[in-house]
Amino acid sequence: MRGPSSSHTAGAYRIGRLLRDLAGEQPNRVIFDFHQGGSLATTYHTQGSDMGLAAGLLGMEMTDPEMPRALDIAHEKRLNLEFHITEYQADHPNTYRCTIYQKDSSPITCTALSTGGGMIELIMINEKKVHIYGDETVILNINGQKRSLYPVMPVRKFTKTGLPFNSSQELLAHPEYPLLKTSDVARSYELLRSGESKIQLNRMMKELITIWRSAIDTGLLGTNYSDRLMGAQAPLFEQKRKSGRLIPAGPLNRMLAYSTAIMEVKSSMGVIVAAPTAGAAGGLPGCLFGLADEQNLPPDILPDAFWAAGLIGLFIGSEATFAAEVAGCQAETGAAGAMAAGGLVEIAGGNLQTAFNAASIALQNVMGLICDPVANRVEIPCLGRNALAAANALTAANLALGGVDPVIPFHETVKAMLEVGHSLPHTLRCTALGGLSMTPSAKRLEIQISQLNNKL
Repeated sequence: MRGPSSSHTAGAYRIGRLLRDLAGEQPNRVIFDFHQGGSLATTYHTQGSDMGLAAGLLGMEMTDPEMPRALDIAHEKRLNLEFHITEYQADHPNTYRCTIYQKDSSPITCTALSTGGGMIELIMINEKKVHIYGDETVILNINGQKRSLYPVMPVRKFTKTGLPFNSSQELLAHPEYPLLKTSDVARSYELLRSGESKIQLNRMMKELITIWRSAIDTGLLGTNYSDRLMGAQAPLFEQKRKSGRLIPAGPLNRMLAYSTAIMEVKSSMGVIVAAPTAGAAGGLPGCLFGLADEQNLPPDILPDAFWAAGLIGLFIGSEATFAAEVAGCQAETGAAGAMAAGGLVEIAGGNLQTAFNAASIALQNVMGLICDPVANRVEIPCLGRNALAAANALTAANLALGGVDPVIPFHETVKAMLEVGHSLPHTLRCTALGGLSMTPSAKRLEIQISQLNNKL
């Protein structure tokens, strides 16, 4: 994806694509209402929801280099987009209430959710409840006309039954799985869940690894983008790392450099992988690539590590959330650290039980971590927290490999994380209304970046 946020930009893009299908073509006008109590009320522009919606409605690809210009292109193509902050009841902080207007046709109303990590759900169309996740073709009758909503997710829905497990608790209670390699269990699950072939799954993983490597290399060289708070930090950090001017920390300093590089590519609208989110895109790949490069490990070690990380992410996403708007940054960089911990255990030769022990420790370490983006942008403190995710992963993996008991099992830790997230105030869940977002320095930066954009 491109863009600062997976829940805002990528999720909005996919909603936009489905709205285009609902209309049957590019509509003339679309009105979006964001409720006052949600995250979008304060962040829909600075975190790219409007850009994502425009790109989706225009039928652009999410990796199109022109995506940052999507709002201007919409204006040029006479697509009128309106964004309003209104008062209405919504159960989810990322609720998009939409009204689509077309020439010679009745308006279409739709309510959609961006549920985290680029995942979405359409829950209402023309006042009728639906459950559309963008992972299969859905044929509807809209105002007397047939409409086909095509998949927007990278992995399609597959209805084959007989999955080997349906929860992390069920997985870890199995007499055999905990002693196996985590990557082997992950591949077996994905073959059944996705219906894809081994060849296709390997190809998809290879594509992700290529994107991650490119982002690391690009970020270390330095990135530039007008609408961001900081200049490139990764090149100087990497220079000091290579010259030995940092405190020796084994592979950690390389992990920090790589995590920072990926986050800066994201902030410059480069192509990245939400891992598990865009706001947490650096910690997991930065950690695993950093260790692999530091130890000159063979190339085939990384796919196994990412498969292991993915299995842990599967349960965080399904049993809790990846959305900071729902549960704070513990659900984003916290989840990334837990996933990376499992990947590190895989590299070290540990089994599935050890990987999940490491993931539980990593989540316990950041319980209650808030989301307080400075100037409504996914930069500060996000960059540092991605580096923290890598450091947390390394700590948790070594503790687990060293036999330290997490005491609280993984599934209980995930449940506790979600409960803590729900108890966090609205101001500390990606609204830029609390924490570091409200410090004097943050407010000055917000004014400065706003004035710069007005001049541009």
